[in-house]
Amino acid sequence: MVSIDTIFYERSRRRWLLSALLIRPVKVLALWRQRARSRKALANLSDAALADIGLTREAAVGEAVRPFWQSCHKTHLNG
Repeated sequence: MVSIDTIFYERSRRRWLLSALLIRPVKVLALWRQRARSRKALANLSDAALADIGLTREAAVGEAVRPFWQSCHKTHLNG
């Protein structure tokens, strides 16, 4: 006989698998798309606009050329 705990455990496990297989990859793809758009917009800012936000052209270009899958925080990549 199957206990109620086993049924709830199996449902919870299925939800976790659904999340791991479907939802997380979609979130990652959305994050990558946002990074690509943000970096493109950063590259297109004028020097005056960059100065307003406290960035140099070199810093903006350095961020803009990063691949979309890389975070802007080095500690995030290591941790």
